[in-house]
Amino acid sequence: MQFNPSTEEDFLLNEHFVQWVMDPNEESNRYWAKWANENPDKTLMMRRSKEVILSLHLETFEMGETDNERILDSLLKHHQQSKEGLGRRGGFQVFMEFLLANRVAAVIAFFITFLGSMTYLLQPSVEQKDSKEIIWLSKSSKPGTKMSFHLPDGSLVKLNANSTIEFPEHFSDSTREVRLAGQAFFDVEHDEAVPFVVSAGDLKVKVLGTSFDVNSRPDRVDQKVALLNGRVEVITTDGIRESLSPMEMITYSKANKEMVKGNFDAEVVTGWKDGVIKFENTDFKEVFEILEGWYGVEIILSESVKFKGGLNGRYENEMLDNVLKGLAYTEGFEYRIDDKKVTIF
Repeated sequence: MQFNPSTEEDFLLNEHFVQWVMDPNEESNRYWAKWANENPDKTLMMRRSKEVILSLHLETFEMGETDNERILDSLLKHHQQSKEGLGRRGGFQVFMEFLLANRVAAVIAFFITFLGSMTYLLQPSVEQKDSKEIIWLSKSSKPGTKMSFHLPDGSLVKLNANSTIEFPEHFSDSTREVRLAGQAFFDVEHDEAVPFVVSAGDLKVKVLGTSFDVNSRPDRVDQKVALLNGRVEVITTDGIRESLSPMEMITYSKANKEMVKGNFDAEVVTGWKDGVIKFENTDFKEVFEILEGWYGVEIILSESVKFKGGLNGRYENEMLDNVLKGLAYTEGFEYRIDDKKVTIF
């Protein structure tokens, strides 16, 4: 989707712009240089926004768990208050006041709110594959973290927790192929002459330019492709083909080799990219699997704890403790958090 800012605030609230300023690389440099060339009337705003971000200095210090929780709570409250009342004094003024008053918290906010995490695993591992010696790169996200970046053609990728994507250092003139293990959201740059192909487990997704989500985790019994806009064709390794229109999703059973098409709730399937977890009559086993991946923890269930039915609920940028408090109240269990281990009893 084309980025069309009208104020400096739009730049500061764009996670991809912030990530480029804080941690530039060849791909993001190429993308933003192209964007600047195509939008010469906005380069002054772009430069000012970049200067604001670079003016922040993060001091190195040890922060206890209590301080960490306090800062995170403060950031979440500020985020909610900003959504409800920025109009009273002007969004950019409030945003700048917050940055000046909370330098350390502001830097943390950039990474937590816009990048998903400060600690993601970036692996620029280089492999030599096939006879043409194409250089393939890979990027991976740890459990409990997410990351976003641009591919060589400018297409946007948001990688969910515990996922890996491989792509060529330079796409060929005939195809743009990437390989996915896990879950990712793609916003593909349109190019009719060079199709974009995602190889994920038993599926291949072919597109020209569109936005879609692919969930192809090796430990799941099925694979899913959900289309937000545009049009894609999904092909299985055994030759089953299905075309998707906007807001349609296919679910492919690896065991039965069957593909089912239907509609989907965008927040349930793709809300993760915007910090939203939404459950719709979701089995509790799957609920806890999602929470493990989302927060990077291990959840241990006591044999005495039994659940009936499924869970309905929506959580936006919530800390794990707040999610568990709500579940414990409605389902009548207790829990204990010890670092990265959660015990439910």
